[in-house]
Amino acid sequence: MGLFGFTRQSKVDAQIAEVRREVRAAHKTGYLQGVRNFNAASESRLLSDWKTQETQIQQLIKNGFVPVRERARELERNNDTAKRFLKLGRTNIVNQTTMTGFTLQPWARELSASGELVEFPQDDQKITSAWEDWAKPENASVNGQHSLRGILDMTVKYLLRDGEAFLRIVRRKKMKYGLCLQIIPPELVDESYNARLEGGNIVQLGVEYDVDRRPIAYWLKVKRPEAEVIAGFTSSWQRERVDASEMIHLYDPDFVNQARGISWMVQSMVNMHYLGKYDFAALVNATISASKMFWITNDKELAGSEGWVGQGKDGEGNTVADAEAGSGEELAPGQDVVTWDPKYPDAQHEMFSRTLTRKTSSGLGISYASLSGDLSQANYGSNRVGMVDEREYWKLAQQMMIEKLLLRLYPVWLEMAWLKNLIQIESPYAARYQSPLFIGRIWGWIDPESDMNTKKEGLNCGLETLTQSLAEKGIRLEEQLKEIKTERDLAKKMGIELDFSTSGAQKQAQNQAAKTAPANGAAKGEPKNGVLTHTN
Repeated sequence: MGLFGFTRQSKVDAQIAEVRREVRAAHKTGYLQGVRNFNAASESRLLSDWKTQETQIQQLIKNGFVPVRERARELERNNDTAKRFLKLGRTNIVNQTTMTGFTLQPWARELSASGELVEFPQDDQKITSAWEDWAKPENASVNGQHSLRGILDMTVKYLLRDGEAFLRIVRRKKMKYGLCLQIIPPELVDESYNARLEGGNIVQLGVEYDVDRRPIAYWLKVKRPEAEVIAGFTSSWQRERVDASEMIHLYDPDFVNQARGISWMVQSMVNMHYLGKYDFAALVNATISASKMFWITNDKELAGSEGWVGQGKDGEGNTVADAEAGSGEELAPGQDVVTWDPKYPDAQHEMFSRTLTRKTSSGLGISYASLSGDLSQANYGSNRVGMVDEREYWKLAQQMMIEKLLLRLYPVWLEMAWLKNLIQIESPYAARYQSPLFIGRIWGWIDPESDMNTKKEGLNCGLETLTQSLAEKGIRLEEQLKEIKTERDLAKKMGIELDFSTSGAQKQAQNQAAKTAPANGAAKGEPKNGVLTHTN
């Protein structure tokens, strides 16, 4: 290349470098964001504190889930908002009116060789009765202190507060059903144990996985009895490997291959913490303000040598004075009263607290009215929308309990009850027993009359089916129809007429019309006493 060509190439390179510098500068200033980048990906100085580094979820969980768990427990102890959230979860996920927590419908049925659906109602009754008997505290829990409802209730508390719950399926021959449950606190699953084992398995945060990321075992911390008696320090812990078939790990993962759960309150914990401190400071300030404190000042040039003497001295030598309504006291020359009146909380306190509570309720996934108990800002429409969304949130938690806990537990329990000869059925492994239905808490309608009429209109127009309507209550159509038939057959046998096709108001009007009609009847279509009679 000649000198001329080299000079021309150098100019081109310089121009290209200049263009690149301008493009980089434009990106930094946000000039080209709308063309070549997302606003959220901008690296402007206003977003410089917004992290963009890629982080592995396991590392996030490892570094943060233990501090989050302990702070969530502290909030439960001392924060009324956190306590309210946990109470709402327990009462909305688990049915607190039954010992089983979730109602079981075994629904034993199978297809015959001809393709007809054959049901086994006697087996349903046997299984249901045995399940309710096993749910008693002496049968369901390893320590004999918790019913199945109590176990599920505590599991929900661990799930919402700590982000995860562990249950161990314990087989004991001495137990009536040979099977019971043990609640394992999350801190006993050794999160400090991370290793690569022989054979290719890995342990992450105390959970052992195979090459397909299936949980194989859980490593629990167990105290050595002799060390516990002597010292009980952390060094006294040993690890016990428990097969995954004996453990139920309940948590809601946010990422694929997430090993441990994080508190459901994590997004709102900072708000709850500072709102609690803010309310406490406002309460202290209001208490001080209500006390109306004052000071006595002395002008050394005018005041006497003794200063303000009051009405005496307290045990520590401080001057004190009694204050009564309508009373006063003469001060010495050179003395003056200085009052201190901190006017707080002011009018903005309620609005500020309400705003933070709304943000907290949004992060927790429930309505502001439910979390705060404040219905002053709610009307029928807003309250209805909030409750519908909130109930869907609780249904999500209910379904998680059913899929990950109850449906895993049920076949194991059925097998053990059958082996113990407590259920007289053909075989617990038959296909007819493998489709049970579990129903958690069911909510009533917000406006029963309006909602019932809406259901009726939907059924009449074909926009909804009976199966869909009953499924919202956890009821199967076949069961509903059977119960209706049984009730009507029984009423007919006892000489009672059941007629729910006409409302009470309509029946009253019809009875009144019958009383006011002439004994001999009236002409067809002729009004009598304001009532139009008609006969066929």
